[in-house]
Amino acid sequence: MRWTRAEYALLSFSLACAPTHAAVTPLTASAAIADQLTELATAALAADGRLESADSLYGAGAELLADGRRRSGVPRFAGVEKGGEVVVGSIRVDMKGSAAWASVEYRWLAQDRNLIREGRATLVFARMNPDGHWRIMHAHSSTSD
Repeated sequence: MRWTRAEYALLSFSLACAPTHAAVTPLTASAAIADQLTELATAALAADGRLESADSLYGAGAELLADGRRRSGVPRFAGVEKGGEVVVGSIRVDMKGSAAWASVEYRWLAQDRNLIREGRATLVFARMNPDGHWRIMHAHSSTSD
């Protein structure tokens, strides 16, 4: 999606005027939270490799993009399809203020067909009130093919 200057200005103004009592709980950077988000990202990718929906890992209205196209169901991540498994190579979790995101490198493997696809994903997380559980609100993935 391309933004016009007017749309970008409106978005910037809207964000500047947004109320400060958002539904996202402010974070303090800690190893425990980084570990939680690493587990959440790994669980989402593993479920995708098994072609399981794992809807409980995602927030309502989560936006999912794979290789530039919107996805609404499994597989959610680029390069993943039936007959293989996902292996996570590395995850980096970053937090600033009330925002948290992860950069993930993964591979989809289909040993019986001798196929390997490499992918990268960025996941954006939100801490949901009132239960305080983390959910994936945005996932954008692409293959290196």
